[in-house]
Amino acid sequence: MFDALLPTPFDPAPFARTEYSTTCEIKASIGIDDAEYRWLYDVQVVLFSGSIDAVEFEDSGDELKAINVREFGNTADNVGGFDPADLPATFDFGPVQGYVVCWSGYFSVEDGEAPVPVLLFSVENPIEGSC
Repeated sequence: MFDALLPTPFDPAPFARTEYSTTCEIKASIGIDDAEYRWLYDVQVVLFSGSIDAVEFEDSGDELKAINVREFGNTADNVGGFDPADLPATFDFGPVQGYVVCWSGYFSVEDGEAPVPVLLFSVENPIEGSC
């Protein structure tokens, strides 16, 4: 589906609202073909409201694509400096979930016919599983 990450320049105009950084909610993730422990994320920019005691999040438009720069070096034998084979049998590294701070970048992914620009974020992958 998403065969490669391409360092293709793109027009940043559609991402003007992310001039520096913005908070996004991860809505979904899908594994990148031929890449171990790397995902392409669907994110949505969120707006904050309320007070520090009762923060509210409001979705703000269409979902965008994002990639986690911490996953660039992930391989079958190394995820953030750890070997997945050293985890107990019912545990594994998974995609990031929840809210992340994203910034606009100059990468794109092949999505059918044309490259699609993506946002970037940097978060360690969680270990998932149960005893």
